[in-house]
Amino acid sequence: MDESYPLYELCSCSLIDEQFNCFNSGRPDLGFQKYKWNPKGCTLPRYASFCFVYKILV
Repeated sequence: MDESYPLYELCSCSLIDEQFNCFNSGRPDLGFQKYKWNPKGCTLPRYASFCFVYKILV
């Protein structure tokens, strides 16, 4: 689990379809919002958009 998650509030994201809204489907806990997908044996850094933009512009 990653305590810095969630990065956004579910209700503020217009890209999440209603059928994928866990709260509306009756899920009572919030723990799932702190899960971070991570492949086995691999550590992925958090995406840093400023680094991406810098590399494109320089």
